[in-house]
Amino acid sequence: MTLANLTSLPVGDSHRGAYPTGAALAAAIEIDSGGVNFKREVELSIPVPADMPVGAVPFLTKPYKLTHDDGTTEDLYQIIDSMEVVDGRITTASPPFDGILGGGIFSVFYMPEPMNGEIIVWGYTYWDKDGLTGYTPRYESPTGFDDTGDQPVRSAMVRNGNMVAFSNSAGKYAILDYQVSDNCLYASPMTARHPLTGKVVEL
Repeated sequence: MTLANLTSLPVGDSHRGAYPTGAALAAAIEIDSGGVNFKREVELSIPVPADMPVGAVPFLTKPYKLTHDDGTTEDLYQIIDSMEVVDGRITTASPPFDGILGGGIFSVFYMPEPMNGEIIVWGYTYWDKDGLTGYTPRYESPTGFDDTGDQPVRSAMVRNGNMVAFSNSAGKYAILDYQVSDNCLYASPMTARHPLTGKVVEL
């Protein structure tokens, strides 16, 4: 059995750079798993802060430092999970997100007044091998492994403003967006970056 320790952190010790645009910080937490990854996502639940307004939409992140090709760095936030308010507590919601799978420093942010709630954008990063529209993954048939389908791309970085997400081994990613006015979304367009070639495409 894996035991994890939870520690509340001072804001200044855990955050660098600007918060996700329009967001406010609810809590900063360190999860110490002893260097062991969890077999499945774990649930995180914290009390709703007294200053978080009714209707605010919380989400879970990890600080992420992006190193550019020229050696400069940029402080971003990796989206880990969406969250919901249940019985006075903020709780992780997971799918379509992978959720918390290991230790580290985590930040619970919230959007105070998003229009129409949050928008979860999810999909697949893949190498198109069959020429068909949309993602058609390879599959294992009774006669062997079919290699004509599309090949998933792992660890592709999907970016929305200063929030990022990474595709898993199946090529699946999930990231957040927020409508903050009648005519625009939180940050647009989103982009995806290939982990090996560095090629960036708009989504």
